[in-house]
Amino acid sequence: MKLAFFGGSFNPPHKGHKRIIDYCKKKFDKFLVIPNYNSPDNNKNVSLSYNHRVNMLKLQNKDIIIDDFEIKSNHVNYTYYTIKYLIKKYSEYKIVMVLGEDQFNNLYNWHNIDFILNNVEIICFKRENTVGKNGISSNVNIIDFDFPFSSEQIRKKVKMKESIHSKIVDEQVLNYIKEHGLYI
Repeated sequence: MKLAFFGGSFNPPHKGHKRIIDYCKKKFDKFLVIPNYNSPDNNKNVSLSYNHRVNMLKLQNKDIIIDDFEIKSNHVNYTYYTIKYLIKKYSEYKIVMVLGEDQFNNLYNWHNIDFILNNVEIICFKRENTVGKNGISSNVNIIDFDFPFSSEQIRKKVKMKESIHSKIVDEQVLNYIKEHGLYI
């Protein structure tokens, strides 16, 4: 049996995340979404509360399983710790890590990367033709994925009061952002 997990800030979750989640829910025996709380990447310091991000994920993806391991941890959320937790909790499963290409291309900078590569398979959803720059090829499945928007771009659009098409962000998520005055 295979368990896949998809981590990230989901700040905010968008339709690209939804497409990845929908794909993985069909492909794996168990699928978890693991929002981070304290990212080791200083450039992606998450300022929006965990509760808002989880609420938006649930609005967009009604039947997902959200694991709160990283929110409850008392240390920086290195993926290494999350994988150790998953291996222990789900010992009967083979673990698969789901990534976007931006994170995949940065893998060699991750804490304890050798442990990660030796203990999980990787699925990388590719946005552009840049996947593979890091030289990792074993245990990796590259999936073409045409979604050229990021959460960062969406936050900027909200802050600049630019319209956001419902093809990018779910209507319920957009309403949630407006109702709670997020990203302004």
